[in-house]
Amino acid sequence: MTTPADVLELGESFLGYGEQPKGSNYAPPFTPWWPMQGAWCACWVSYIFEHCGLTLGPHPKGFLWCSDGAAWFAAQGRLLDSRDATSGDVCFFEWGSTAGGLDHVGVVVSNDGDGLSTIEGNTSDTVMLHKRSYGEVPGVGRPAFSIPAPPAPTRRADSMRKLTNVTGLAEFIDLDPNGIAVSCWEGRDGSLSRWTPITPTNSQPFPAQSLDAELRADGRLAVYISGPPFGEIWYSFQSEPGSGPWSGWQRASGNV
Repeated sequence: MTTPADVLELGESFLGYGEQPKGSNYAPPFTPWWPMQGAWCACWVSYIFEHCGLTLGPHPKGFLWCSDGAAWFAAQGRLLDSRDATSGDVCFFEWGSTAGGLDHVGVVVSNDGDGLSTIEGNTSDTVMLHKRSYGEVPGVGRPAFSIPAPPAPTRRADSMRKLTNVTGLAEFIDLDPNGIAVSCWEGRDGSLSRWTPITPTNSQPFPAQSLDAELRADGRLAVYISGPPFGEIWYSFQSEPGSGPWSGWQRASGNV
């Protein structure tokens, strides 16, 4: 019966453990256990969970590549937005330093509302505690612990964007509880419309997990969505400055 407290207790017992010698990528007892010698952040996470009785990843001992671990969680429907993280989740980092893959991985100690407190191996060649921003963590894996995790919020309070269009009136862009991009606009009498999907619901490529919006130089509003974790960015824009209808969603990039 594995719980988040078990994982964090074992993980924190290794604080200060590191490479011998420093810079060698040899970090007992973690790297000899696999065995492997290289960047060992994923090896450390796999070691902690396996020794608590909960193996993560496609390998019998876990995973060694961050992207493999994230893909394994995604295949089980257990990859979540970092703002929905809770203690014991596996947090994946993206800093743009690994071509075609994720850069780092650790374990969430707590979700503090303004970021995540984490414990990580292979940072400055040791096991350390950190405070990380949500923007550094595009997704977290939810292990199948023996106790239920707290439910994820149905709506993130910071998803709404308010913009002023070329007519001087306010437009509000948000995600509904199902991840559908919706808008609400101010009338000339100061009243507000009802929330309405940006484009027909069935044209949105996926339930979005993040949203942004901007007023373009040509006066049209544009909305950007991304998700699921490590997915694509899509955009929609107004057909006329200050008014709709919105275009269908268009793919703006490959995987992020």
